[in-house]
Amino acid sequence: MEQGLAKYELGQYEQAIADFDEAIRIESDFAEAYFNRGRAKYQLGRYEEAISDYDQAIRIRPDYLKAYHHRSRAKNQLGLYMQADSDRYAITGMKADDADEYIIRGRAKINLDRYQESIADFDEALSIRPNDSDAYYYRGNAKYDLERYEEAIADYDQAVRIDPDNAGAFFKRGNAKYNLSRHEEAIADYDQVVRIDPYDAGAYNNRANAKDALGRYEEAIADYDAVIRMRPNDADAYAMRGGINYQTGKYEDSISYLDRAISIEPDLAYAYAIRGDSKLALGLYEDAIADYDEAIRIDPDFTDAYFNRGWAEGELGRHEEAIVSYDEVIRIVPDDAIAYDNRGWSKHELGRFEEAIADFDEAIRIDPNFANAYNNRGWIKRQIGLYDEAIADYEEALRIDPSHRRARANLQNAKAER
Repeated sequence: MEQGLAKYELGQYEQAIADFDEAIRIESDFAEAYFNRGRAKYQLGRYEEAISDYDQAIRIRPDYLKAYHHRSRAKNQLGLYMQADSDRYAITGMKADDADEYIIRGRAKINLDRYQESIADFDEALSIRPNDSDAYYYRGNAKYDLERYEEAIADYDQAVRIDPDNAGAFFKRGNAKYNLSRHEEAIADYDQVVRIDPYDAGAYNNRANAKDALGRYEEAIADYDAVIRMRPNDADAYAMRGGINYQTGKYEDSISYLDRAISIEPDLAYAYAIRGDSKLALGLYEDAIADYDEAIRIDPDFTDAYFNRGWAEGELGRHEEAIVSYDEVIRIVPDDAIAYDNRGWSKHELGRFEEAIADFDEAIRIDPNFANAYNNRGWIKRQIGLYDEAIADYEEALRIDPSHRRARANLQNAKAER
């Protein structure tokens, strides 16, 4: 048995299995030998055989918490998710006797979304073994899932202090910092992951996202390219790469990358939306609308897709359709001032002036510093002969934004016409 464990630690899994076989031959109810033989088979990808060994260990010791844990992992690998969850439920009802068992029980509770209970288990593990990097890491994960990012970061700090090569802790700390818009710090953490594992595609991907958020587009492109080299069928990497091309005005290149993303994952809603944005920028309005339609089919609450579809429809003079698109934006985000402003302009184009003014009123109520809404409302009031009110709107637009050239020209014209 001891020889088998030593060989397991050295990665000599076949030789370890032979030693565990011998231990089981000598003692047929040796639960630990079955358990460790299962671990070795798991490492070799022989998941069904590993499950069989864990079954034997549990038959002999029905409260063998670690065997349940490892059996759930093997079932996950085979896609037996409900069976894996059954093992996790069993674990949560078992007594933990040492730090490892508290960590295992805590991990099971995380997988079952019982985060507060899991934190209590990790607390117990740390009371027994105060310098356990994994206990801090998993407790950080529970807090992360509860969106308690600052607390999660504090736990990840401890995890990497104890184990400077804990790539998982650096990665999740980077994610937490990204979520707090601390992008430079997030990049530093992803750098550490790449130092530990130069082939961690997830770290390159998330580092690219952080660089993108900082406007460091060329660096972000290099990281997305690295992801694509490592994972040639990563639809998200192609889509994000296309997104940067869109942001930098390379619309044709953007479309090419997004085509590839969609060919890999046909239901990637945001890829259709970004491709639609690139086509919109190129004046390909019908094609853009088709992409927004597809994004909306996949995600019926995709606000940006409705908004930009409305814009494209307006450019084609299809204002009734544009109004319907902006209606959907407002349904999803009732305080979207720009959607009210755009809907108001489409109503103006259809001669529905009173309704248009009502939309501009609402845009201004939501955002009292929305210069363009004042300008647009002034435009309609001027058209219906309310010159004094129009002039007041143009003057307010210019007070908010002295560089608003259309408001300045409209003000001059309104004064001349009055």
